[in-house]
Amino acid sequence: MSVKLPYFKMFPNDYFTRIRGLNNEEIGVYTQIILQMWDSGPLTLEAIKSYVSEVPAKVLVRFPVNDGGSHYCPWLEDMREETEKLRKSYTARGKKGSESRWGESEAVTA
Repeated sequence: MSVKLPYFKMFPNDYFTRIRGLNNEEIGVYTQIILQMWDSGPLTLEAIKSYVSEVPAKVLVRFPVNDGGSHYCPWLEDMREETEKLRKSYTARGKKGSESRWGESEAVTA
């Protein structure tokens, strides 16, 4: 079962490096795309344009196209994978702790 992750880590120095060379409007578009991609995953150009009507070329080149024809953000997908691994690890540790304290449970969890 896939769980939508409500957050991702934001490292200011990394972010400033990624937006270097963009003007304020382009930074806003870049940020909106990042946030939508975190929520929805890779996006087609049409989907991106439904969130931000005009996508400057300087912004779009920061989102390569995957095999499925959608734009994605490599560092964001890495962050998603890392965060999902942590979530699964925390879930497993929580189950183990619960079982050691309360015994085996038949509860269904994600």
